[in-house]
Amino acid sequence: MAALLPPGAARPTPSAMAADPSSTPSIAPREQPIRFKLVREWQAGDVTMPGNIVCLDDDEARSVAEGAEPEVAIVVLDGGRAAVILDAAGRERARHTLRIPGDRAVDYLRTAIDSRHKRWWLAAARGSPQVFLFDDEWTLRTSYPSLDGADDAPIGGATLADCDGDGSPEIIVGFADTGGLEAASLDGRRLWRAPSPAAVHDVTLDAPRPGGGRGLVCLDADGRLTPIDAEGIAGEARLVGPRRIRRLFGGPVAPDGAWAIVGLAADEAGEPEAVGIGPGLDPGWSLQLDRGPRHAAPVEAVAWANLLGTQRRQWLIAAADGSVTIAWADGGVVGRYRHGAPLVGIGGYRDRDGGHVVLATPDAVESLLIDDVALD
Repeated sequence: MAALLPPGAARPTPSAMAADPSSTPSIAPREQPIRFKLVREWQAGDVTMPGNIVCLDDDEARSVAEGAEPEVAIVVLDGGRAAVILDAAGRERARHTLRIPGDRAVDYLRTAIDSRHKRWWLAAARGSPQVFLFDDEWTLRTSYPSLDGADDAPIGGATLADCDGDGSPEIIVGFADTGGLEAASLDGRRLWRAPSPAAVHDVTLDAPRPGGGRGLVCLDADGRLTPIDAEGIAGEARLVGPRRIRRLFGGPVAPDGAWAIVGLAADEAGEPEAVGIGPGLDPGWSLQLDRGPRHAAPVEAVAWANLLGTQRRQWLIAAADGSVTIAWADGGVVGRYRHGAPLVGIGGYRDRDGGHVVLATPDAVESLLIDDVALD
C-alpha cells in the first residue's frame, strides 16, 4: 500500500514508480476467471499517466434525480494533476486541470452529492498536508487545512460525508502524525475536531443513521478501528480480531443496498487478505488475496459496482500481483481475474450492455465487459 511521505516531499508519478524495479511487484500472468470471462471493450487513448478511478453508472444517475437518464461517467486521474472524464465507450468527454499548488499531486478522489443534486469532489493524497475541494464544474472551492502559520501535518485519510444530515457534505480529514480527525464545511471552516484516534491512517463512512446523517470509522497506526459519531465524539478503539487492518473502504454492497465495510489486512503468516467488518466493528469474513510485494503506485485497491445486474452489488478488490477479485458482501467470491500487468486504478460500472470492469495500468485505461456468466 502507499506509504506516508514526509511533509513537502515530492511524490513520484505512477509511471516513474512502475519503472523502478525495486517498487514493481511480481505480476501474475494474465488469466480469465472461471465463472465468466472478460472481453476488452475499449482502451482510452488520451490518458497518458493513469491513476485512480471513480465510476458513476446508471445507479448513480438515478440516485441524483428520479427518472434521470442513465449516464455513465468514468473519472480517471491523469498524472496526479488532472481529472479526465470518459463516457461508456471510453471517449474523452472533458479534461480538467486541477488548480492545486505546483508542488502537489493527488492520489485519489472522493465524491458526494448534496441535497440540491450538486456533486462535489475531494482530491487528496496520503501524506500530503492538504486536501482540495472541487465543485461539479471542477472549480477549486477550498483547500483544507489552510496551512496559514500551521505545521504541514501529513494526512492519513480523507473523505466527504454528510455527518449531521443537513444535506450538505462535510470535508473529513484525519492526520497521520499529529493524530485526530477534523470536519470542515464546504467553505473550509472547521466544524469540530476529535483529538482521538492518534495517527489516523484511513477513514471511511459508517452506515447511514435512521434519523439522517452518518458516523465515521477511523483506522489508526496500530490497526485499530474507532467509531466517530456525527458530532466528532470518538467511541472505543478496537482491533478486528487478530488482524492488523491497513486500509478501510465502505460501500452499499450488502443486500438491499445496505452499507458494508471491508478492510485490507495481512493474516498471521503475512499473506494479504480482505476482511469483512460487521456492525459494531466486529470481524466477519476473511478472503485471502493473491500475494505481491506491494502495489506499483498508490492504488485505491477496493471499489464497488453492480457488475452482474443482480439486487446486490459486488466488491472489486485489487492485489499487488495485478489480480482483481470480485466478491459479494459476505465474502463469497464471484471470480478472480489476473490482468497480467500492475494496476494503478480499478472501478466498475453497469450500462445497457452489461457489467464492465475498468482497469488502469501505468500505460493504459481499459474497460472489460463481463461475458458468459455462470453463477451458482
